[in-house]
Amino acid sequence: MAVLGDLEQHVMAVLWRAGRPLSVREVHEALHYSRTVAYTTVMTVLDRLAKKGVLERRLEGRAWLYDSRRSCVELHVDEILALLAGCGEGHGRAILAAVEARLGEVAQLGQESCLRTGDPAWTPPARTCSFAAANDCGACPSRAAAS
Repeated sequence: MAVLGDLEQHVMAVLWRAGRPLSVREVHEALHYSRTVAYTTVMTVLDRLAKKGVLERRLEGRAWLYDSRRSCVELHVDEILALLAGCGEGHGRAILAAVEARLGEVAQLGQESCLRTGDPAWTPPARTCSFAAANDCGACPSRAAAS
């Protein structure tokens, strides 16, 4: 499974927090993002996530309702495994050990889940890979080790 984009991650956070199927309008109204996002953009993102198999949708009256097919944890595990694909077992284990050792740098102390912050405007942090941002994936240590 491909890693979700930033806006897709925000849309998923809205659905996970709601814990029930939502219409495009409900997702659009609950979405807190770094820039204004058009209703039609949210509709397109939801449609694409459904086509990727991340969401299920059903027609209720005249509105499509969207619900997550995977939990937050399941989807994040899939994303981590996609990032580690091709690393080799030893390298993958070393990366996971380093992540576990540094988890305190990103985890919120005393907070069980990023979806239970108590802040309705909470938004996932932007995720970028410095190598991808520089269009230099060939220089990524994971890629270099696989060669």
